[in-house]
Amino acid sequence: MTTTGAVGDVAFRKELHQQLAPSVKASSYRRISGSSGVMYQLVEPRLVVELKCVDLQLEDLQGKAIKHPRLDYSADGWKVSGWSNSASVHNAVVIRLRNDKACTFEDIGWNQITRLIPIADVSDEIKLGTSEVIRRQVWSKEGSGKVDVRKLLIWKTNKESAGYPAYVVHWTDYSSTRKSPLDREVRLAPNEKEAVKIAEAMITENIKKGWSEVVK
Repeated sequence: MTTTGAVGDVAFRKELHQQLAPSVKASSYRRISGSSGVMYQLVEPRLVVELKCVDLQLEDLQGKAIKHPRLDYSADGWKVSGWSNSASVHNAVVIRLRNDKACTFEDIGWNQITRLIPIADVSDEIKLGTSEVIRRQVWSKEGSGKVDVRKLLIWKTNKESAGYPAYVVHWTDYSSTRKSPLDREVRLAPNEKEAVKIAEAMITENIKKGWSEVVK
């Protein structure tokens, strides 16, 4: 329903990260941070936090109902199963962990929202297409007894009906001697032309003298 970067002080953020990092699950839902461009990771739903916000919005500027992808959770992770009427949450801030609450309908049910604002119970089933990789390139660079690797992927999601971007450009940068060995950059594009433009810019910026393309 919402995301937020307002998550308390450094100590609280570290505490949350330590608890959530081992709980990352597979997900067919893709969304990136508007501020950093980093893709969100979804986790097992077991922690409950208390939020405050400035406002809840039911309709967009055209007076149409706000809709968000409906996510289902199972042992296989998260998947998008349709669209549901929802609400936009403005300026959400995490207040605290609620260790006295569990991830159940009784403790954190949708009625916490609908008792404040009238959201019609309407949802649409959708059938998701299969993602298609349209470009894959790998480069390597040897030196000082190590091999660095950089990889480019472009894929067409075929899931626009579920709110996914049409194309995803994914850049991977691996260096075993770096403090952060594996760096990733994810960019979204509305069409193939824009995706290729983003990819070419990544190659120009990151592939210099000494890098060799790995040909399969």
